[in-house]
Amino acid sequence: MSYSVFSSRTHNSKLIFIMLLLLYGCQTTNIREDYSLETNSASNIAIVVGTVSQNLSSSKLTVSEFRIDQQNDNKTKTVYSQITNEIIGSLANKYEYQDAHSGGRLFVVEIDAGKHQLDYWAINHSNNYLTLHPKVPPPNLEFNIEQGQIMYLGNFHIEIESGKNLFGQKIPIGGIPSINNEYDRDIKYFREKYPKLSTKDVISNVLHEGKWINELNEQEELVIPTSN
Repeated sequence: MSYSVFSSRTHNSKLIFIMLLLLYGCQTTNIREDYSLETNSASNIAIVVGTVSQNLSSSKLTVSEFRIDQQNDNKTKTVYSQITNEIIGSLANKYEYQDAHSGGRLFVVEIDAGKHQLDYWAINHSNNYLTLHPKVPPPNLEFNIEQGQIMYLGNFHIEIESGKNLFGQKIPIGGIPSINNEYDRDIKYFREKYPKLSTKDVISNVLHEGKWINELNEQEELVIPTSN
C-alpha cells in the first residue's frame, strides 16, 4: 500500500524556467572525481556515500529526492535518483545505473563532521510541477561522522505508484520510501568512479533497513492530486 502524501501543483507556464532552476539548482553536487581527502585534511569535512533509486516503471520525468538536515537550511544536502540538466530540466533526466527493476545514481558529497539526520523524502514530477511528500514525516534517522571519514549511508529507494492525469500522461500518485543495504554494489561503483579514494576505508552505517515510514499512519488512504 502506498504511503500517504499531499501535493502542491501549479500550471503557470510563465514560471517554468524559474521553477526548473529552483527545483534542480538546489541539488547537492557530488565531489569531483579527482577529489583527494589529503587536500581537504585541514578542514572539518567528511564524506557521505550512497545511492538514490526508484522503480523503472515510474515516469522518466519523475525524480526521487532525499534530504539530510532538511531542518537546517544552510546545511541541507539534497540528493536525487537521476542526473538532471539544470537548464532544460527533466527532459534530460538519466540514471547512472539500472538493473531489472530500478534505476538510480550515486551520491558522494562533503558534509561537516558532527551530528546529522536524514529527515525528508519527496517525489518530484517536474513536467506537471507536482511534488508529493508524506503527510506525517517518518522518524528522523540520526548519524554522527568524524572529520576525514567516508561513510556509507545506504541505498535510498522510493517505490513509486503511478497514475495518469487528464491528458493521459503518467504521473506519480504515491510511493513508499525504503533504505536498503547495497554496500557491495554501491561501494564497488564508488571505488571505480573515485580512484583517489579507492583505497580508503568506507564505514558502513546503513541508517535503517526496510520501509522508512511513520508506521502509525501507514494505512492512511492516498490524497490524489487535483488541478487548482
